[in-house]
Amino acid sequence: MAYKIGIVGGGLSGSLLAIQLLRRLPETDEVIVFEPRSVCGRGLAYGTNCASHILNVPAGKISIFPDRRDDFIEWLATSDDPEIRRYATAASFVPRQIFGDYVCSRLDQSIKQRFRPESFAHVRDTVNSAYPAEGGQKLHIRTERDQIFEVDHLVLAMGNSLASQTRYGFLHPWNTERTEGTSMRGPILVLGSGLTAVDTLLRLRETGYEGQVVFLSRRGLLPRPHDLTEPENHPAFTPTDAGTQPLSTLLAKVRNNARQFGWRTTIDGLRPMSQAIWQTLDDTKRRRFIRHLQTWWDVHRHRMSRETAQIIDAEMASGNLKIIKGRISKAQKKPGQSWEISIRGHGQETSEDFCFPVAYDCTGPRADLETIDVPLIWFLNNMGHIRPDPLGLGIDVDDTCQAIRSNGRSSKFLSVIGPLTRGKFWEITAAAEIRNQAATLAEDLSNKASSRYERTSLISADLPATITGREIL
Repeated sequence: MAYKIGIVGGGLSGSLLAIQLLRRLPETDEVIVFEPRSVCGRGLAYGTNCASHILNVPAGKISIFPDRRDDFIEWLATSDDPEIRRYATAASFVPRQIFGDYVCSRLDQSIKQRFRPESFAHVRDTVNSAYPAEGGQKLHIRTERDQIFEVDHLVLAMGNSLASQTRYGFLHPWNTERTEGTSMRGPILVLGSGLTAVDTLLRLRETGYEGQVVFLSRRGLLPRPHDLTEPENHPAFTPTDAGTQPLSTLLAKVRNNARQFGWRTTIDGLRPMSQAIWQTLDDTKRRRFIRHLQTWWDVHRHRMSRETAQIIDAEMASGNLKIIKGRISKAQKKPGQSWEISIRGHGQETSEDFCFPVAYDCTGPRADLETIDVPLIWFLNNMGHIRPDPLGLGIDVDDTCQAIRSNGRSSKFLSVIGPLTRGKFWEITAAAEIRNQAATLAEDLSNKASSRYERTSLISADLPATITGREIL
């Protein structure tokens, strides 16, 4: 009987894992992706229809395959669309929607290369619960539409889709509704000043908003721009740079290398070792980094393309973009009215009152398992199948991405991939790190599948499910 691996989430993390599994698993085994959206491979970031949303990494560095680093460029070069082919250079910054097309295309290709294409199923439904089947050898999966599936292993790949809650009840940054009407009659507040805030500004402009946008953040820092002219002979970093030394010593080395080689070259040299260095830090050091250095790391590590940086510079020069360094001391909104927000500027003892018809929260996803309003996460956490990581950044996992239960033991049936593992690996939100994690986890799961003797098949619920090819509607 088939060994079945379920993946909850069909965005980048889930799709890259599915691709890697399809490359490794025997034809008799099956991959089931639970994704309510009609297409796997896009998720929030690459499902955008805003042409101004472009990748913040050049095309030569964002292949989805660790062993085929030029794959994205080759895909661009062989496109039938000349508008896509023009991006087929290592230095191009490609629209994110096109990158989403690339992921979808490679997933579809991986499915078609199987002798049994039906060994992949896309279930357009939301998973509400997962619990051990009778005998304790498999998991029962129950969906929102009351469909039931049985799998041998389940992987949580929900990425940033958990970011449904926002501070103060502000609008979600991925809200695709046009903020017409009230939003066109005054300045718009954007809480945060990172890449998500920049994306929000670009989308507002594309949808016709011409008024002022205000970025509010504690430090008032914008992402730094790329500069592809800097050399790539990265100064070396090793895990021992942090394992036995205080963070201040590592910071001093980073600053010294930045003066010698340039800060971009230095950060790029640190990036391949960032996960290993993070592993050497205890929770106290990790909290110190988050409290004092995370913002500085983010603006240097997660950069804007040069084209986007020029747009932001022009917005600031014209006064259409204003950046306030401070924090909200009070936020109130009555139905049908504007936001009344009090902001205390950096170093100020008193607050200043503002009125914003619309406000967005672009400070990043909430990852507190106790407050996340997602049925599956609530169920797994409440039943002790998962637990929060010590930093509250996501789900606690071991070195092999297996979820750690409330009793401190690693789960035999449940793994986690992508941004939800940030507490363990830190640098795990970008495509380069996720592709490596997906390949490693797929190898582990395929080895686990090959070692299992007993196999069971998919069971259906009493409610009928329409199956067309590899999609379960």
